[in-house]
Amino acid sequence: MPWLIKSKDIPLEGHLFFVHVPRCGGTSLMQHFNIPEKVLNDRSFLGKLFMRYFFHRYRTLEKANFPIATRENAICLSIITLSLLIQLLDITPFSQWTIPLFQIPFPTLFLSTALFTSLFTTFVATAPIIGRITPIHRWYLWFVQYPLFRVMESIPWCTGTNKHGYIMHLTAPKLLGYGYVTPEQMDNICSLAIVRNPYSRMVSIYGYNRFGEMEDFKTFMRRWKKLMKPYLEAGEKE
Repeated sequence: MPWLIKSKDIPLEGHLFFVHVPRCGGTSLMQHFNIPEKVLNDRSFLGKLFMRYFFHRYRTLEKANFPIATRENAICLSIITLSLLIQLLDITPFSQWTIPLFQIPFPTLFLSTALFTSLFTTFVATAPIIGRITPIHRWYLWFVQYPLFRVMESIPWCTGTNKHGYIMHLTAPKLLGYGYVTPEQMDNICSLAIVRNPYSRMVSIYGYNRFGEMEDFKTFMRRWKKLMKPYLEAGEKE
């Protein structure tokens, strides 16, 4: 539930809050209201950098389940190529530089780091893996909350991600419970939601969260129902 219109210069009744149900066109609406740019206001340099990357990844994952043609992979490929050339051609002094504590050559470090980053951004930090494999999902939320010091969240605009999940997808009770929205705001603001045909929405969920084209719709539906069972039994909405 992100804010679409929010300003100190207009009364609370003029603010607009969007109930962002996943796969119901909310991303397009956020782009229309220029939320990614509004979020960057009054943030530190690192805050702006990481939030830009958050929205960049969000757009990337809209296009592919396991994105290969990305900026991250282009950079990693350049580093891998350079590291291999330094090692194969024995270019000094670069090939002889080492990390004192572990005695690991710098080209080897760069090579392994680039390989890890490429595999992580292409296969691990993706909607199918984070959204459907619970241990990785929990690790990811822990990672963005603590090692990354919550730089990918925007509480004022109720978007981004932290240990509570994707903030723009939280329900009203959770936003109130976490203190992201006050009862006064909730009682006085204008809000809207987009309701999509449930069948077409399920097809969209399949396209966004499937394990690539190798997973057919029937198999996905069976697995998704099993994944959602704890939420249904607990009466959760997300």
